[in-house]
Amino acid sequence: MTVDEKLDIAALLDMVGIDPVRMAENEQRFLTVQNEGGYIPIMCSAPLTDAQEHALPPTTAHRQEYESHGRTLINGLRMAAGMANADGDDTPSIRANTGAGTIATPFGVTYEIFTDKMPWVTEHVSLDDLDDFDADTAPLGEVMELVMERSAYLAQKLAGSGITPFCYDSQGPFDAAHLVIGDDIFLAMYDEPDRVHNLLDQCTRMIIRTTRLYKETVGEPMTGGRHSSFTMRGGIRVCEDTSTLLCREHIDEFVVPYTRRLLQAFGGGWVHYCGKNDHLYRVVMDDIPEYYAVNFGNPDWHDLPVVIDECIAKSKTYIGSLPREPGEDTRAYFQRVLGYTHGSGRGLIFMSELGEDMPAGEAVRYWRSLQE
Repeated sequence: MTVDEKLDIAALLDMVGIDPVRMAENEQRFLTVQNEGGYIPIMCSAPLTDAQEHALPPTTAHRQEYESHGRTLINGLRMAAGMANADGDDTPSIRANTGAGTIATPFGVTYEIFTDKMPWVTEHVSLDDLDDFDADTAPLGEVMELVMERSAYLAQKLAGSGITPFCYDSQGPFDAAHLVIGDDIFLAMYDEPDRVHNLLDQCTRMIIRTTRLYKETVGEPMTGGRHSSFTMRGGIRVCEDTSTLLCREHIDEFVVPYTRRLLQAFGGGWVHYCGKNDHLYRVVMDDIPEYYAVNFGNPDWHDLPVVIDECIAKSKTYIGSLPREPGEDTRAYFQRVLGYTHGSGRGLIFMSELGEDMPAGEAVRYWRSLQE
């Protein structure tokens, strides 16, 4: 495992150009819009300077990042530099990028590290293998140990910089259970529902255990923190990708109770899912009050003005992008998007699509001028 102690972290951070005072202000903007309402933050990125490109060379080999603390740091600093150059409201953070299957590894799955794609589960375990499994005492294994070691490294190197670590890709209880036993879960819900409930209990406990350990490792509050480049209301992000494949009855029985339990352990949080499931969406909006925000992997599949209206009405926040219309310039685009909030100062954290007609810094200033 390469730690790359030869990196001049102070010089790299200076080149990235993050202002810790400004990051504290940005954090507060995110929390304010999600709590009582106010300024609608804009998240965006700009190209790196030549000096930044030279100092922070990109890599396309995922194995290089997996095997190197320093490479993880450099890749994260590239993203942070783009955000700093845009001068938006982002609060950059960097994670141990070990893949979506990380949470399944303590259950005994086979986890493969690839050169050209993210790590992934290549062999699942069966429900029979888990009869004696205890999420509270099971060894966490080498992948999770790497996550904690790398997170501690990031916390140490980034201390005081305005950039923080953020949590590895933890998933939600049903997604984790799918990763552990694979597609067998879909038949098992009919044939062995009690054993599926036991697995979901074990997954919920494992996510709570390891997320708490992560937060203790980096010094992140149990009920707060960052994820990617924004600051959360609540302390955890939950993925419900697999949940989009379920019917109404299975979502109500196998998803909602475990998701709520997980969220309650960290003072609430937010949800991400790809795809579209109308009942899952209604559950997020109506039945899980601990979900304070929602993000879609396929925003163009959703009626986003309606989503923002519902978020405003239910004190939730849509975090994400809104597609540009054909030929729409930045001024018209920003006016249209901000108009969806009806002057409420609520319901939206805007991940902007920047166009060629206006540089990032000018676009951010224009966005802010619309709210002044």
